[in-house]
Amino acid sequence: MSFFKQFPRTLYLVDDTLVNIPDLFRRVKPNELFDNMAYLNEYEVQDGQKPEHISYDLYETVDYYWVILVCNNIIDPYHDWPKSNLDLTEFAKQRYGEENLGKIHHYVDSTNENIRVNFDETKFNLNQIKIVTNIQHEENINEEKRKIKLPKPEFVEEIAGQFRSLIRGR
Repeated sequence: MSFFKQFPRTLYLVDDTLVNIPDLFRRVKPNELFDNMAYLNEYEVQDGQKPEHISYDLYETVDYYWVILVCNNIIDPYHDWPKSNLDLTEFAKQRYGEENLGKIHHYVDSTNENIRVNFDETKFNLNQIKIVTNIQHEENINEEKRKIKLPKPEFVEEIAGQFRSLIRGR
């Protein structure tokens, strides 16, 4: 079943015409199935891998791509799903300009990677703080997005059913 077919339908007024469409503004608070690691496996998304690929590889159907997104609270796959290396570079070029990819985004402490608000030349010269460039910053964010949770195959239908019940208010 497709993701949007599960939503209750509602009437919207569009150009003086009532249109019956899925209520896309409906949100649910996931129950314990969505957060219980007994039902989930940790997974690292590979370069260029999409939810549909993972769904097919793990569940032998692309139909559960949306379950993967829901279990990871991903609302906007374009921004919330990890980008391929090529797409990430293009995204960073658009955001910062190609000539600015290697420029300083911020500084971090060398020991714990905490972001530093201020620059200290002495600590920099002692390698106690280091530079994070614009492209490195985007790569770090993208790497964090690669860590997701996947429903174990034996529980994917149960989790999908829970979502269907929750989204319909049952």
